[in-house]
Amino acid sequence: MRIIQSILIVSFVFVLIFPIGKTETEDVVEALVDFMQKLGPGSMQNTPNWGWNTTSDPCIAIWHGVICDNTNQIVKNIVLEQISLSGTVDFESVCKETSILLLNLKYNNLTGSLPQQISYCKRLRLLYLNGNHFSGDLPGSLSGLTDLVRIDISNNELSGELPDVSRNTRLLVFLAQNNHFTGQLPDFNYHQLEDFDVSNNDLSGRIPDDTGSFGAKSFAGNPRLCGKAETEDVVEALVDFMEKLGPGSIQNTPNWGWNVSSDPCTDHWYGVKCDSTNQTVQKIVLEQISLSGTVDFESVCKETSLLLLSLKYNNLTGSLPQEISNCKRLRLLYLNGNHFSGDLPGSLTGLTDLVRIDISNNQLTGELPDMSRNLGLKTFLAQNNHFTGELPNFNYHQLEFFDVSNNDLTGRVPDDTGRFGAKSFAGNPRLCGKELPNACVSKKKDSHGFLMYSGLAILGLIVLVLIGLVILKKRQNLEDANIGTMKKGDKSIKDNGGSSESKVGQSRSEFSITSAENGVVSGSLVLLSPVEAVNGLRFEDLLRAPAELIGRGKHGSLYKVLPNDGIPLVVKRIKDWEISKDEFKKRMQRIDQVKHPKVLPIVAYYCSKQEKLLVYEFQQNGSLFRLLHGSQNGQTFDWGSRLNIACNTAEALAFMHTELKDDKIAHGNLKSSNILLTKDMDSCISEYGLMVVDDGSHNSNAFSVDVYAFGVVLLELLTGKPVQSSGLDLAKWVTSVVKEEWTGEVFDKALVVEGASEERMVGLLKIALKCINGSPDLRPGMDQVATMIVSLKEEDERSLASSDP
Repeated sequence: MRIIQSILIVSFVFVLIFPIGKTETEDVVEALVDFMQKLGPGSMQNTPNWGWNTTSDPCIAIWHGVICDNTNQIVKNIVLEQISLSGTVDFESVCKETSILLLNLKYNNLTGSLPQQISYCKRLRLLYLNGNHFSGDLPGSLSGLTDLVRIDISNNELSGELPDVSRNTRLLVFLAQNNHFTGQLPDFNYHQLEDFDVSNNDLSGRIPDDTGSFGAKSFAGNPRLCGKAETEDVVEALVDFMEKLGPGSIQNTPNWGWNVSSDPCTDHWYGVKCDSTNQTVQKIVLEQISLSGTVDFESVCKETSLLLLSLKYNNLTGSLPQEISNCKRLRLLYLNGNHFSGDLPGSLTGLTDLVRIDISNNQLTGELPDMSRNLGLKTFLAQNNHFTGELPNFNYHQLEFFDVSNNDLTGRVPDDTGRFGAKSFAGNPRLCGKELPNACVSKKKDSHGFLMYSGLAILGLIVLVLIGLVILKKRQNLEDANIGTMKKGDKSIKDNGGSSESKVGQSRSEFSITSAENGVVSGSLVLLSPVEAVNGLRFEDLLRAPAELIGRGKHGSLYKVLPNDGIPLVVKRIKDWEISKDEFKKRMQRIDQVKHPKVLPIVAYYCSKQEKLLVYEFQQNGSLFRLLHGSQNGQTFDWGSRLNIACNTAEALAFMHTELKDDKIAHGNLKSSNILLTKDMDSCISEYGLMVVDDGSHNSNAFSVDVYAFGVVLLELLTGKPVQSSGLDLAKWVTSVVKEEWTGEVFDKALVVEGASEERMVGLLKIALKCINGSPDLRPGMDQVATMIVSLKEEDERSLASSDP
C-alpha cells in the first residue's frame, strides 16, 4: 500500500513539474501576449481567429501573423505588416523567450526607439521595420546580430550614426533611406550586398570609390556626402564611344551630357536610360540624329551592361568588329538605316541573349550569321544589303519578324519557313524555291558522275551479296538471340533513373533490337501517323536495323534506330506494363486521335504478349533535361525561352487532359527528359499516356499527378537544378527556402545575371507551388495553370515591347 502511495505522490509531483500537452512553454506564450499588448493592436484584435492570448497555443491555434516550424512546436516567424499597430515594440519580451528568424512589422504606426535588447534575437535573419515612426539612435547591439540577412529600417525618423555591420558576413540587404542618420558611412561589404540604400539622410564625408554595383542613387540626398557616381571607367568609355560616333552639332543640345564631369544616370544624359535604381546604364537610344562617325563597340560593350543599343537612321559607317561580342547581355540591337559595310563578325553568333536584331538597309556583305543557337531570337531583319552565300539555319517557327530580301543570297529556300513567305526572300536572283521566280531543279548528272555512281552501285551490290552469305550462315544464331545480347553492347551506358536521356560513356555501341520472342513474329507493326520514315516498315526491319541505346529506366528502354532509308527513329520498349493487347491497342489509337502540335505523335506501335514497342520521330536537339543540366554547347537558356517552354507545355498538357478526361488517360510520367526540342527548338511533350499512374489512389487522380509533375518541371526551369541531386529533393528544398522567406535564393543564377524580371519569376514560382501542393485536391487543373502562365507570358511580352524604342 505504501509503495502505491509513493508512486502516486511521485506521479503527482512529476505532473506539476512537467505539464503534459504543451507545445510552447507558458513563458513564451506570456511573452508573446505582452509583446502584442504593447504593439497596440486596437480593433485589430477583434479579428476572427486573432489568438494572441494566454489560453491558446500560438502554433496549434494559428495566431494571426504567427508561423511555426514544421513540427508546429516553435514560433519561427512573426509577420504583422500594415495592420495599423500604433504602440511600441517590446524587443525584450519577443527576443528573450523566442527563437524567431523573421520579424516583420512594416507599414504600421509604431513609435519609440529600438533598445539594446534587440540583441537578444540572436537567430534573427530577417528584420523589416520600415514605414513606421521609430526615432532615436540605433542601438550598438544591432551590429551583434551576425545572422542577419536582410534589414530594412527605411522611412522612419531614426537618427544618430549607422551601425557597423561589416562583421556580418551573411548580410545581403541593408536599407536605411529616408531617416535622419548623421556621421560618416561605416564599412559595408558592398560586393556581398544585393540591395543597399542610405539616401535622403544627413550623412557626411566621402563615399568609398569601390561600392560594387551601387551607384549615386543609393547615396543621393545627403548634401554633405561627396563622390560616387557611375564608375570613372564606364563614364570615360561612354564619352569615347560618343566621340567616335561623330555627334556634330547635336552635342550642343541642352542637357546633352556625355562628358567626364557628370554621371550618365543621375544627370540624365541624352539617349541614356538606366536601371530602376538609377545606377547602371542599360539602354542607349540615339536614333535619327545625324551621327556620322563609327561605332566603338569595344568601349561601349566592355565597360557597360547594355540591354538595348539603337543607332538606327543615322549616317554611321565602318564595319561591325568582333568586339561586339563583349555586349554579352545585349537583347535589342538596332543598326538599320546606316552605311555600315564589310562582313558581319563571326562573334555575332555569341550574343545568345539577343531577342531582336535589325541590320537592314546598310551595305553589309559576306554570309549571314548562323543564329540557330539563339533560343530567344524573335526578330531578324537583314534586307537591302549585299549578303551572299546560302541561307544559314534559322528557327523560323520561333521568329516573329524575318526578312532577308534584296541581297545576293544563293541556294534553296527551306520548304518549312513557318509564316514567312516569298516576300521575306524576294530580290535574291540566285535563290530558288518558296514560290520564288526560280524553281529549284535537280542538277543533270554528267557522264563522269554516271560512271562513278554506276561503279559504286556495282561495288555495293558485291558487298551486299557477301553480307547476305554471312547472314545466311549465322541465321540460326540470330534467331536464338534475345535481349541479353542487346545488354552486352551497352555496358558503358549507366542507368539514368528513369530519364529518357542517355548517359553515354566513353564508347557508343551499335546493335540490333532483338525480339524477346526468339525471332517469332506474332503480330505486325501498326502505322498511325503518315510519316515517310515508317512507310512500308515491318516489325522485322525494326528489330534488325542498327540501333543505339540512348536511355534506360524503370519503365523501359529507349533506342535510336536507323532503318534502311537512314531516317532516324526512336523506339520505346516498355516493360512491366500489365495491360492486355486489346486494351493497349485501344489506348494507342485513342491517343492518336487527339492531336496537338506540341505533343509528339506516335507514328507506329507493336504489341504482343511479350513485347510492346512505340515508334516516334527522332528529335535531334534532345530534351529540356539535357538543355538545363547537360552541356549547353554555348547556348544561353534565357528567361524568355524558359517561359516559352513552360507556356507551350502547359497549354499542350491542358489540351490533352481536356480531350482525354473521359478516357482517364493522363501522361503518367511527365518530366524534363520527356519534354523534347524539335529541329526549330520548339518544345513538345513525348511519351504521353505510356504509363498508368500508380500513386496508391484511384486513376481519377492521375491528372493531378501530372499537375504535380509539371510543377516540378517549372521548378527545374526556375532553379536550374535537377529533381534529385546529391540527396536534394528539389520540391522539398524550394518549399523550405520559400518558407524561410529566402525566395530570392531559389532562382537560377544565370537568370539573375541576365536581369530577368524578379516579379515574373516569382509569379511563375507561385504557380509551381500551387502545382506541387501536398493535397492533390487543392492543386489547380492544367487548364487553370495554362491560363495563369499565358497571362504571365503576355505580361512579359508587353514589358519587352515597352523596351523597344
